[in-house]
Amino acid sequence: QALPLIQALANLDNKFEIEHFHQRKSKAMIALAVAEPAIVVGRFLASECVMGDLAVSERDSMLRLMAAAAYELAGRTEERSNTEEESLLLDDGQRVRGKSTLVPGYKVSGKTRRWGFRRNKPQQSRPNKFGQIAARHFFFPLLYGYVSEQGDRIREDSTFKHYLAARILQTLSVFADAAQNTPSAPLLATHLIAFAWSNVSAPDAAVRRSALAACLTALSVVPEGAQLLEIHAGTLNLPPPDDLHAFALVATEADSDPQVRSLADTLARLCPPSAFNISLPSSSTIYSRRRASVLLPPRVAS
Repeated sequence: QALPLIQALANLDNKFEIEHFHQRKSKAMIALAVAEPAIVVGRFLASECVMGDLAVSERDSMLRLMAAAAYELAGRTEERSNTEEESLLLDDGQRVRGKSTLVPGYKVSGKTRRWGFRRNKPQQSRPNKFGQIAARHFFFPLLYGYVSEQGDRIREDSTFKHYLAARILQTLSVFADAAQNTPSAPLLATHLIAFAWSNVSAPDAAVRRSALAACLTALSVVPEGAQLLEIHAGTLNLPPPDDLHAFALVATEADSDPQVRSLADTLARLCPPSAFNISLPSSSTIYSRRRASVLLPPRVAS
């Protein structure tokens, strides 16, 4: 019953002007996605948001729902609330995660945090249920759905094409981030950086920002980090460290967008040119903006 229910919720309109209708609708769809991810995300949301004649706002809402469901399954409810409220790296208000909440005097939720004063109790760790289903039901259905569609209607409107590309990169980055410290993290990270690398020179600044942020995410979610870039013939179309470092140096100086320059500078420092001599599982998948068909990677058990 999950498929007809999510379809009904997606098409439900606020005909009776119910208060907080859209918030309640989003929470219901997220709960359904968490309960039945294979059907709700794998068979509906991941394909629906890149196909059909949906408005940009509808596609964006579906991507936010999938991101929120991923963090919910990963046991990270704080990030879930952030994905529901804002879009990353699409405008000048770049959202930065880090140690800002640990700075003395920094206000969080209307309260001032002081060192050693009324410390919050440590949150109880929750098992990450997202890792085992991330590849099959979230990451690859969305990635391949987008790649297979971009040669058709997505090219009709360049503005829409660029916006959707940036949002897809951001959502895939969320999936990789939510799957960190799980066995599926290296697989998602390699495919994420391969896809992002094909978009780092996009004409639209939002796409370039999202592509560089995706590269940084891919390099940070797995312990070996930049070692993922050192590959042998026949593997994913990943850039070697020297190429990525050289590109980042050029973008740091020459890109017209200040956020792109900042992200490129971080990438150049995170991934210096070096030889790692580490091999990765081979794959025949190569991501290209000019290629509409791809080969599926090895199937990951749910």
